Amino acid sequence: MVRISGTSTPTVVGTTSVAAHELYELKNNFEPPQKLCETGQSARFKPPAAATRKTRRKVPKRFKLIRGKFAILERLVRDVPLEIIIEARITIFCHLDPGDLLRLSRASKGLRNILLSKTSESIWRFTRQNFIGGLPALPMDLNEPQYARLFFDMSCYVRRFTDEPDIFLSGILDTAKESYNYIYDQHTATKMKSAFMGLKTEEDRLIWVNQKREELQELESHARLCEGWHKMFLEQRHEETKDIRRQRMQSILNRLDDLGLRKEAQHILSGASEIMTSDKLTNHPLVKQTKQLTDRGWTSLETHLVPMLTDHKIIRLKKEHHRICRERYSWFEQEYIDILSTHDLREPYPGVGDILTDAIIEDLIWNTALKDEMSCVFFRAVLSENLPRIIKQFRSVKVQEILVIMRKSQPSANISDLHLATTIFGCTRCGVRLIYLQIFYHRCCHMTRAANTRSHERMQVYDAFYETVEDGRWGKGPWSSRFLFFHAQCSHLMEQIVAATGLDPAIATSQDLTVAHPMIERPNHHENGSERLFMTWPAALTYKGVAQNGMPLVMNCFGKKIHKIRAQEPLSFDECFCCVHCHEELVPRQISVRPGSK
Repeated sequence: MVRISGTSTPTVVGTTSVAAHELYELKNNFEPPQKLCETGQSARFKPPAAATRKTRRKVPKRFKLIRGKFAILERLVRDVPLEIIIEARITIFCHLDPGDLLRLSRASKGLRNILLSKTSESIWRFTRQNFIGGLPALPMDLNEPQYARLFFDMSCYVRRFTDEPDIFLSGILDTAKESYNYIYDQHTATKMKSAFMGLKTEEDRLIWVNQKREELQELESHARLCEGWHKMFLEQRHEETKDIRRQRMQSILNRLDDLGLRKEAQHILSGASEIMTSDKLTNHPLVKQTKQLTDRGWTSLETHLVPMLTDHKIIRLKKEHHRICRERYSWFEQEYIDILSTHDLREPYPGVGDILTDAIIEDLIWNTALKDEMSCVFFRAVLSENLPRIIKQFRSVKVQEILVIMRKSQPSANISDLHLATTIFGCTRCGVRLIYLQIFYHRCCHMTRAANTRSHERMQVYDAFYETVEDGRWGKGPWSSRFLFFHAQCSHLMEQIVAATGLDPAIATSQDLTVAHPMIERPNHHENGSERLFMTWPAALTYKGVAQNGMPLVMNCFGKKIHKIRAQEPLSFDECFCCVHCHEELVPRQISVRPGSK
């Protein structure tokens, strides 16, 4: 401690040193009495400026913009007493670890002379003992700086390479084991060979070998201690690194909370995100750092992290919106199917696509808040309210489309003619013949895109292939007549069948013909006449060559044999029929003998 009293000389009390800069100021502020010349002027007068400019030390260019006196640290080191430097050296160096001391000893010749001197051995020993967990004791063949080099240097004593990024303790083990078991260093091998060959008697050589074997055992034992310490060190360093990264992540989350993006980061970290894996966030170069987050670090991190999380939020909300809309589409579809199950389907009803692309239904699906929960009761209530309007609009538009198609072949046709048994339509896509009511439930008629681009894109969210019917799929597109045409040849064939049944082709409907249930035979089905072919009137429409080539048919000329013929009709158990009144499902053999009733 330095006690200062007036302008007297500083007195040192005890052994504690004063700060270096304070000593420097004290030395420069202390001035002895000045002597006067004969002229009465002070002996310490200032010489002319021209004289001082020549002797003034030139300041290097790189230091010209620096405020303060030039080379002040150099004068500080030169003028400060040696005992103060020694105490400061001990105080400062003891706060370092052996690796820092090793690197510091290579910084300059002065520091090297200080740290590698015998007086600094206590510093190396203190830092080694106070390092994490305490390093194992000094081995017999190394001093403190060599031991520090063995632990913290990247080069190997024996193999002399530095291409391994982290050999830390492995360098100790390699050196301890391979230096003695397997000699790689030519200098060591030559030295040991010379020592061995220098021994004259076998007894001395045996003693030398036993001595080297004991040294090897000590080194291996020391290496095991180093292994244990290294394992402990790695575990502790791993926990410290995890803790620092955890604190850094928490700091990042707190700052993201102010920006409204904390939820996005937590969503990614929890692994629940389908857009981004948690590794992409945790392994980000600016996130995966083992240091506390500073304002400067956050400024750099914010420019990368905020846009990434903002994009994630936009995509996540979009996907969440699409998911909820798909659920709403599915609910509307199921409720509409349930409603149709209680109606008479001999009247035209819109398809699922017509319901889902309705403006009011579509707006309800897409523009209702996501947080608003909708139950099946709500969907049924909405359909019950809007279905009459949708059905009325559908029938008025689509019936006119069918009538336009029919008038291309029969210009005088009207709406009542659509129900006639002689009105047959065909499908250009699949070739099926259809009566009027069947066309509204034909699969190919639902292979249609929505009326506008927005509805089409929204339907694709619900079902990307909603307009296709491949692989047993039933199309969910709006109903369209683009594949339909009026089949004139089949209509002419139906006139013959209706007339042969005893009905008037001008007024007989398909329902009347179904009730009459005529039996039709194609004569000369086989040349040898061993088989006879019978069919119903719907089958006659699709049988090959009947309508196109005008093949002769025989109808209702079988007398009492007709019941026997019908009994031989093959029935498919893969299909199911449904009553138009009660919608009860029936397999073919459960159908009543009164074919027109159901």
